[in-house]
Amino acid sequence: MSFDNPRILGFLILIVSFIPIVIVRWRKSRESAALFAAASSSHERESVLKELRLRMILSDIFFLLFAGFLVIALAGPRWGVRIVPDYRRGVDVVLAFDLSRSMNVRDCLALSGNITMNRPELSNVSRLEKGIGIARELVAALGDVRIGAAIGKGRGILAVPLTYDSDTVLTFLYSLDSGTLTGRGTNLESLINASSSSFQDSIPTRRSIILFSDGEAHSGSFQLAVEKARRAGITLSAVGLGSDEGGPVPAELADAPNGFLVDTDGRLVLSPRQSDVLRSGAEKTGGVYVPGSRNDAAQVLAGYINSLSAESRLSGHRREANPRWRIFVLAAMVCLAGMRVMGFNRRPPRRRKGEG
Repeated sequence: MSFDNPRILGFLILIVSFIPIVIVRWRKSRESAALFAAASSSHERESVLKELRLRMILSDIFFLLFAGFLVIALAGPRWGVRIVPDYRRGVDVVLAFDLSRSMNVRDCLALSGNITMNRPELSNVSRLEKGIGIARELVAALGDVRIGAAIGKGRGILAVPLTYDSDTVLTFLYSLDSGTLTGRGTNLESLINASSSSFQDSIPTRRSIILFSDGEAHSGSFQLAVEKARRAGITLSAVGLGSDEGGPVPAELADAPNGFLVDTDGRLVLSPRQSDVLRSGAEKTGGVYVPGSRNDAAQVLAGYINSLSAESRLSGHRREANPRWRIFVLAAMVCLAGMRVMGFNRRPPRRRKGEG
C-alpha cells in the first residue's frame, strides 16, 4: 500500500490520543445512564441500563473509526494496479552536447550578430561554440517547456536535470566549454543514454533530445542508442555542426607540435561533419535534422518543439497504483451513520395507566 499524502497519517496519532478521553467520558456517563434507567419499571431497569451503556460505547467507537477512516482517505491510499489511458501533454527537452576533440575545429561561422566585420578571422568559431550559441537562442525561444542538459566525451553524464527554470540552463550554457568534462574519444551512445535517463515514466509528456554534434563517433553504437530511444518513445533531433569539407583538429602540443592532429605520414587530420549519420538517426525517431550552418537553426528547432508541446493525444496505456480512498470514505460514512443510530431509542414508549 502507498499513499499520495503520507504526512496526513500523522493525524492518526491525535485520534489515538482521544481514546483515554473517551474512556473517562464513558465512566462519567454511566451515572447519567443510571439516572435515565431509573425512570423505567423495576423489571426493565437492568436491561435498559445495559442497553444505554452499550449504545454509548458503540457511539464512541463509531466516532473514532469515522475520524480514522476519514484521515486515511485524505492521505490518498493506493494498492493494486490498474491500466489507464496515457495522454501525453507538453514536451521535455534535453540538450545533449558532444564535447569531443573534433568539436574544437573552427570551421563554423559565428552567429550573424557576433561577426566582426573589420576582423574576418573572428567570424570563425568552433563547432561547440556555434552549438552553444544555437542552444541559447533555442532556450530563449521555447515556451513553458522543461529543459535539461547532458554532456559527453568518453562517456555521457546528465549535467542539468529537467527544469522549468530556463535561467539555470542558460547559466550552464554560458559556462560550458570543451574542458568541462575530462576524457578522450567520442561516445554518442553514452551521451544519448545519459540524456534518456532524465525522463520519468511517471510524467506523461513528449520526450525529445536535441543532439549538438558533428556526428563523429569513435566508440559505442550510435544507431543502437537511436533504436533504444525510438522504442522508448523519445524523438532525437540533431544539429549538425561543422562543414562537410572538414577542418584540422586542435590537439595538445604533446600530441602534435604544430597544434593540430596529424596522421602517421605527417599530414593534417581533417574532421568533416557526418551529416548522413545525424540525419539518419533523427529520421528514425521522428525528429528533425538541422545543419548548424543555417542562420535560423534555433527558430527551426523552436518551431518543432513548440509543435510537439501543443499536441495532446492518446499514446497508449500505462500502469498505475489504483486509488482506494473511496473505500475509506464509504467506511467513514457508515461509521457516522452508526454513531447517529446509537442515539435513537428502539424501545416503544410505555403506555400510561388509563390511556387507550
